[in-house]
Amino acid sequence: ILRDFEELGHTIGRKLPDDVLGLLSIHAKGPGAVRTQLCLAVAALAMHIPSAEWAGGDFVTWIGQKLLSGAYTDESARHILLEILTVLPQEAGSYQPSIVPERRRQIEDELQHSLPQSLNLLCIVSDKAGGKTADQVLEAFAAWLLLVGNKVAPSVEMECKLEYVALEALKKEDSFFSAVDAVVEI
Repeated sequence: ILRDFEELGHTIGRKLPDDVLGLLSIHAKGPGAVRTQLCLAVAALAMHIPSAEWAGGDFVTWIGQKLLSGAYTDESARHILLEILTVLPQEAGSYQPSIVPERRRQIEDELQHSLPQSLNLLCIVSDKAGGKTADQVLEAFAAWLLLVGNKVAPSVEMECKLEYVALEALKKEDSFFSAVDAVVEI
């Protein structure tokens, strides 16, 4: 996925996200390293497939629909969603996925456009969060803020209370370090 995606046929390449997501559902409660590698594979697919080709209009909408409805409604689906929402902006800011420069610029625009939806998904999960899940929400929030820099519209910030969650988490010992990362990026 990282380097040879273009060599796959169009049909196989567009079927791959559902296949990898299926593997993620199988290994959701398995070893963390396997789950992380599968999440990285999903993020790499998001780098290669343009927004217009994802059901729902973009990758973030697609992954949110897949993991917050239907067969993926349990706690493990929320953890998978959080891990994908964490590694997606990290991979977009990295030069690890082999992508042509024009596509890389498109990815930046697509993810900037997806920011409100991403923050909305993080807010949805945050409302149900506790303990380790709250840390994951803050890590994903920090990753998105690092990717977009100071390009977050004030209206987007006001809709979602993640800044408040990050500031409140500074008071808790178990989520302090994740909160610091998020607050530094704010």
